[in-house]
Amino acid sequence: MTDAAIATDKALKTKSIGADDHSDGMSYLDQTSARFVNVYLPLGLIMLVLIFPFYWMALTAVKPDHQLVDMKTYNPFFTLEPTFKHISKLLFESQYPQWLWNTMFVAVVSTAISIFASVLAAYAIVRLRFKGAQAVGGLIFLAYLVPPSILFIPLSTVIYNYGLFDSPFALILTYPTILIPFCTWLLMGYFKSIPFELEECALIDGASRWEILTKIILPLAVPGLISASIFALTLCWNEFIYALTFISSTQNKTVPVAIVNEFVDGDIYRWGSLMAGALVGSLPLVILYSFFVEYYVSALTGAVKE
Repeated sequence: MTDAAIATDKALKTKSIGADDHSDGMSYLDQTSARFVNVYLPLGLIMLVLIFPFYWMALTAVKPDHQLVDMKTYNPFFTLEPTFKHISKLLFESQYPQWLWNTMFVAVVSTAISIFASVLAAYAIVRLRFKGAQAVGGLIFLAYLVPPSILFIPLSTVIYNYGLFDSPFALILTYPTILIPFCTWLLMGYFKSIPFELEECALIDGASRWEILTKIILPLAVPGLISASIFALTLCWNEFIYALTFISSTQNKTVPVAIVNEFVDGDIYRWGSLMAGALVGSLPLVILYSFFVEYYVSALTGAVKE
């Protein structure tokens, strides 16, 4: 046998042994006990921690009043007498539809303003290559780290002086202050993943910067735009401090503030109405995430890689 044949035989044996080792190394997952300990048990614990609060919220929303306060007689983890009285009272005997509309209007308009400003800022920082661009990007993200509890005091003075107090426009103008920094950082990471050669070819063909942004960059950055929009919309939908500070009249309140103020009488908590309001208010976001969760994860992954 020649030296070449011997070397080839050794290589095939080594490859075969490596394949067998890899196969043997992963075969432990085929065992029922190992699969239970390494896969199903951690997954079950995570699902329990994440889903149980929503289950408790939905259960409380459909429980009769006497079962909400008497947990010794009735099982606290399920009910055999579900009722829609709390949801009916919420939708037809309160201003909840108006609160939901206020929340949706403020969230959508604030998100649109924030995404428009963030796209321009992120594109300028990533593509125009001016001096200090990276420092500007870092400072913009640091602005996101400033707690809203510090900003709402000076912002309340500005809102009052402009005559916008107790109106939805007070929230529409203040929410971008916490939305634009993060959305800009997220879009910067996604824009960096788009090849710069596409823009160079467009510039050679005579395209303007605006045409490049609208016809090349934005169509390719749809997952990033969806991710930033979902983040901004969710933050606006759940925001509490600004909505509590800038809105005082009942008809102008948003859902997070309204259900706390209107369904709590001193030390008496109307848990059925509170949980029904939280459940109905979270459904639009659940539906939104169910449609765009893949875009959301892919855009965040791309931003982190950068």
